[in-house]
Amino acid sequence: MMPSSQQFPIHPDCPAVIQMLAFSLEIRAYLSKNMSVDVIIPESIFSTIPSEIFEELVFDNLSQLTPVLDKALNIKVKPSDYFQINLHANKDPL
Repeated sequence: MMPSSQQFPIHPDCPAVIQMLAFSLEIRAYLSKNMSVDVIIPESIFSTIPSEIFEELVFDNLSQLTPVLDKALNIKVKPSDYFQINLHANKDPL
């Protein structure tokens, strides 16, 4: 059984773009298992990544898995010191 929530701390010595890439790969693993995910991205990470890079890391990468990414992925940016994933089983196949 998969955990319903996971947190990943920010690593101050690692570039924000690398941390965002790693987090998007974590999200990808759950989306590929037909899970819906709510994610929290730390504001300190989000604010340092140019928007076009963020879109490539998240939307371009993850939209390959599902044509209805907007229904499977809910992103929030918050002033936290960790990334977070909350999982939900999909009732309808995506």
